[in-house]
Amino acid sequence: AAIAEREFGKVPPPPEVAAAHSTLVAAAGMAVRAATSRLAAVRSGNMDTAWEASSAAAGSLLMLDQAIAELRRITHAPQPSR
Repeated sequence: AAIAEREFGKVPPPPEVAAAHSTLVAAAGMAVRAATSRLAAVRSGNMDTAWEASSAAAGSLLMLDQAIAELRRITHAPQPSR
């Protein structure tokens, strides 16, 4: 996730995919936060930190789904009219 966040940050997206790109960057960042928080929770035994990690992971997955849906919408050819 950290590599994805870093690599996405290096790529300037074309305007038509800028929103999806931004969402992918945010999803990767939240995944990094989730992993970091989870490791901290395991080390400390702190349940609040574990819940934070869980929330960050869920948020990351939701943003990833949103970005994928947007990319699919952009890349699918329209259906021919009859």
